Amino acid sequence: MRRRLALLLALLGTAATAAPRLSLSVPDAAAGWAVDYETNHFAFVTVLNPSPAPVQLTCRSHGGPVVRLLREASGRLEEVTTQPLSGAPICTRLGQTVTLAPGKGYMYRAPLGTHLTADRYQALAFWRVEGNTGGILRSAQSPAFTVRPAPPAPPLPEQVKRELQDAVGATGVRVFSGSVRRGQLVLSVGDEAARGAILREVRRRGLPERFLRIEVALPVRLPTVPLPAGVRTRLDVTEKGGTYTFALKITNTGQRPLTASGGVCHPAIIERIEGGARVWQTGNGLCPDLGWGLRLAPGQSHTERLSWDGRTGGREKVPPGTYRVRMAVAGLLGEKAFEVRR
Repeated sequence: MRRRLALLLALLGTAATAAPRLSLSVPDAAAGWAVDYETNHFAFVTVLNPSPAPVQLTCRSHGGPVVRLLREASGRLEEVTTQPLSGAPICTRLGQTVTLAPGKGYMYRAPLGTHLTADRYQALAFWRVEGNTGGILRSAQSPAFTVRPAPPAPPLPEQVKRELQDAVGATGVRVFSGSVRRGQLVLSVGDEAARGAILREVRRRGLPERFLRIEVALPVRLPTVPLPAGVRTRLDVTEKGGTYTFALKITNTGQRPLTASGGVCHPAIIERIEGGARVWQTGNGLCPDLGWGLRLAPGQSHTERLSWDGRTGGREKVPPGTYRVRMAVAGLLGEKAFEVRR
């Protein structure tokens, strides 16, 4: 009886400490793809905790899992960041703890379309996190798949290109990037309001929409984890001439130095409190992580400022009312309600 109990406890202990697993799927790759920026292809990454106990992971980089593409012809490596699906956890700061629920799997997707050219590829996924078993989560390498050259596309007429660019400029919306791809002017904007403003102006001028494609960036995501012990944030709002300035002050109230890091584009969201509509956001554009860091000695503070002109991403003035701004610096969040008056 004692032997059976000892064996059962040993098995339970092994299951309780089972390491999380990471797997990679590249659907439809076996059929072969053609380079096509209009139809994005995705790789899917799953992080699974097979044990009956929660597993804690310590973040060693920002974001979620990464898909690494290897071009067989050139040997060139390229990394593609993933997007979390259905509330899958991501790292918002170094040293953050992410908890995987018992027996649960989390899914992420990596958009491969703009990273693929005609070549033969293999892919693997990894996540720079460390668990109680140590190491970085890594998947097996995918079967090789081939991407064929794209069929020729009709050129974008130069006159149409200039007219579309003039229409976009007249709206005043923020455009993250613009290029000509496969006979279309392709733009990247921050939200649906910006996209709608551009389309309205194009239609008002009677320009052909078939030569224009507008891609909307993913919504801004803010940290959802509590502030670490020994950190205090305060967000102040001032207004002058219709321009609002948000100042996020971060103070190290602890006894040890504070180190946090993040990208140089600090994410922020403004929402109307009545109804909860998001009217403006920033931090979801093209923003490489340049290793921006925050280091505060005990008692030291740091302040970051951000301005807003009272307009939506589509350049429309927001109506009077009570709004809430939420802003994060290096994964540390502050928020404040404020009034917009006529």
